[in-house]
Amino acid sequence: QHFSHFDEDDQRIYFMGNPLIFYGNMLAMCVYAFMSLINVILDRRGFNNPLFK
Repeated sequence: QHFSHFDEDDQRIYFMGNPLIFYGNMLAMCVYAFMSLINVILDRRGFNNPLFK
């Protein structure tokens, strides 16, 4: 999200969002994708792990 406002003094105001929330969400999506990939690999090999089902 990016918002820029030009004032009489040509000052800019930027709303960039919260970096902690942004990077936390990126980490969560990467962990989810990794765990999904591991689940697919283990399922194709016939490994029954109750933690993934």
